[in-house]
Amino acid sequence: DEDSAQAISLWNFGEAYAHYNLNGEQSAIQEFLHGHYYVVYKDDDIFGFFCDGDSAQVDFMSTNLYEIDFGFALNPKFIGQGYGRSFIKMIMHFYHAYQDVCHFRLTVASFNTRAIYLYHRIGFEFNKEISMIEDGVLTKFYVMSRDFHLKTDEAIPVLHYSYVRK
Repeated sequence: DEDSAQAISLWNFGEAYAHYNLNGEQSAIQEFLHGHYYVVYKDDDIFGFFCDGDSAQVDFMSTNLYEIDFGFALNPKFIGQGYGRSFIKMIMHFYHAYQDVCHFRLTVASFNTRAIYLYHRIGFEFNKEISMIEDGVLTKFYVMSRDFHLKTDEAIPVLHYSYVRK
């Protein structure tokens, strides 16, 4: 819904991760409302969101029918509290349960070493590097992938999630 999209667009990830700040931009809100996004709640707070398909890709990425591109963000107030692993596992379980997806791909900015460390720890591997120029700034991204195995990927506590758009 528009209130959730507005709230997410105002998240502040701090100076080191300012690349992810959307600053309430109307185009970001519209992307949340018309893209393929889910919002996740923890109690009454927006815990994070996740997306898939075009919404999760960096420009010029090739698509593969046998894997899903996904992206996500935790609400900054929950970052650094050990939720990242569970959130990613919840997302993978969601796509496996509802779309029978077993192959996952994500894209991460090369400067986001905290996320890259987490992705490696849970089994994502590097596939390739993509470079883009946005607003005159060169940013490198890593494309990483991982397979999902229902028998070995432990169950995680269920988080309440719902579609952002109505």
